[in-house]
Amino acid sequence: LLLRRVMAIQPDVLTFLRTWLRSQSAGTDMESVAILTYDDDGQHTPPFVFLEEAGFLHHPEVPAYLPFRLSVTVYARTNREANTLYRTITDLLHGATNVLADDGVGMWSAQDETGPQPGPEGRWPARMGVVALYMPDRAIPVGS
Repeated sequence: LLLRRVMAIQPDVLTFLRTWLRSQSAGTDMESVAILTYDDDGQHTPPFVFLEEAGFLHHPEVPAYLPFRLSVTVYARTNREANTLYRTITDLLHGATNVLADDGVGMWSAQDETGPQPGPEGRWPARMGVVALYMPDRAIPVGS
């Protein structure tokens, strides 16, 4: 029962980020690019972005991820497109400070941990990297 309670208050970070990135992508190279997470069917052709959890650390005294590590992989038609889209995503994340969504999930800041790397071997050119997100590890009550 205790475990269920703890799990219930932790935010769905990937859904929060996918929604936030979509809301910020108007007028950028990311505007019409699919942003996928674990719950997507995988039947996409480039360009698309895949977000996944890459681990996290909790602060021992403060209810926060310090950091939540986000793996970002961009699949594209060319290496140049993959690099451009990766940089667009990280630029959006770097510009995010003190973001709070309507459901109380938020983040204070984001920083690159690795920078862009060649993506996994496969059919399409890709860039990947890990971004450190500094954020509460639970939803913050939002005033009504």
